[in-house]
Amino acid sequence: MSKVDIVIPCHELYEILGECIESVLETKSHNPNTFGQVILVDDDSSSEGTLEEYFSDKYPDVKYVRNPNRMYFSGTVNHGSDYVTSKYFMMLNSDTLIETPNWLEVMVEEYNSDDKIKIISANFNNRKPYFSGGPFVCGVCLMMEIDLFRQIGKLKSDGKFIHWHSDKKLQNDVRRMGYLNALSTAKIKHLGGRSRGYIPTELER
Repeated sequence: MSKVDIVIPCHELYEILGECIESVLETKSHNPNTFGQVILVDDDSSSEGTLEEYFSDKYPDVKYVRNPNRMYFSGTVNHGSDYVTSKYFMMLNSDTLIETPNWLEVMVEEYNSDDKIKIISANFNNRKPYFSGGPFVCGVCLMMEIDLFRQIGKLKSDGKFIHWHSDKKLQNDVRRMGYLNALSTAKIKHLGGRSRGYIPTELER
């Protein structure tokens, strides 16, 4: 199997990001054939200290990148993708926790189960998996080949796509090329909106 490089964009809220990093790194031993780089991209946070200063002692093997200016979600993911060196690229929200230990092995295997599948999402909210095309899924955790991502032109990052809708457009672009999207059996937990500074109540989770 080929490796997956994971790009995690963030702005402020380092505590939430730390939970996500810990959750991802805990799965490394369960994904020996697929675990690549973890690339953290700071979207010009105003917090004291950089991401690297904040986390590097605890997570020295993580790659730290900082935007030169505020680029919002789409631009931040695109910037992080410039550092991807593995075959597969994943964008992962910073308010997620991994529930399936061998998630990357599962997602890569399912991705390669059909030559038509060119983008796959991890499963959250206990949705029914599909592998022959289906509804658009939120870009909380999307994986695809980095060459195709670059060929498409990455995420659209201007106008209304600066922070929203770019994930749906990406999936639509893949479909227009005659390929399929898929929803994996590998599960993650999405802490709905915490990466934006909104912390849901227990009832809303």
